[in-house]
Amino acid sequence: MASRKDDSMLHPLNGLFGAAEGRGERELREHRLAAEAALDRAQAKKRAEQEAALLASQEALREAQRRKEEEIRLAAASQAALETARAEAAAQARVELLEKQHEHERRMLLLRAQGQRGSQLAVAGLLALLVCLAGSLGIYFGKVRPDKEFIKEIERICGAEALEVLAS
Repeated sequence: MASRKDDSMLHPLNGLFGAAEGRGERELREHRLAAEAALDRAQAKKRAEQEAALLASQEALREAQRRKEEEIRLAAASQAALETARAEAAAQARVELLEKQHEHERRMLLLRAQGQRGSQLAVAGLLALLVCLAGSLGIYFGKVRPDKEFIKEIERICGAEALEVLAS
């Protein structure tokens, strides 16, 4: 019995040691699991920070690329507008040049027409002058000169008295 008694007294102590030993192992396991969880959380946080930095870097690169593309598009649009303006200015200059050439041609045709009209007028005036001259010469030599010669002849023959009779 005595051994039983000893056993019975040891039994709670054994249970206490077993429980303490189990609790220590459990605490150790819990600490190890907590440390692993903290390490995992720290690694996950670090990965998340790296991914966030990578995403931010990629976003910055995309934004820089977009800005660069926008600048290129604006430069191309500006260049196209400049080329369009140049082409329009060149076309306008050609149109103005053609208008000036047509105006010059119209003026030249008008001057030629006026020149022809002037020469026609000159020819008509010359003809009128020749007709007047011929008429005047015809009248002078056909009527006036023979009459003067006739009067001189009568005056020579008859004297001044005959002239007075003829004049009346």
